[in-house]
Amino acid sequence: MKTSIKQILNARETLSRLAEKALPVKQSYRLAKVVKAVNDEINVYEGERIKLCEKYGTLNKEANKYDINDTDGFYRDSAVLLSQEVDLDAKPIDISSLELSAQDIINIEPFIEVINDD
Repeated sequence: MKTSIKQILNARETLSRLAEKALPVKQSYRLAKVVKAVNDEINVYEGERIKLCEKYGTLNKEANKYDINDTDGFYRDSAVLLSQEVDLDAKPIDISSLELSAQDIINIEPFIEVINDD
């Protein structure tokens, strides 16, 4: 399944909430695979984001955060990082029997499908 880092970050919260629900075995398994793949990509993203913070800023140890010195460069490279396309090793989740808000569906759109058994 192809998606971008930005879409993964947008979906993270909704996928986590879904993972807490009791679902049928097939849905639960697919969701677990998607969540695992998403978490793996987020870990890679976080490592790269920290490299950008180190490149464009200095660590403020007291505040435990980076003070960015070159915001233009940081935002430019961050946009490139967020737009990176990744291929997740997971199948889409069937949401046909789930109650989701419209915003939830928008957030997880790249990771879902609706199976119509008509």
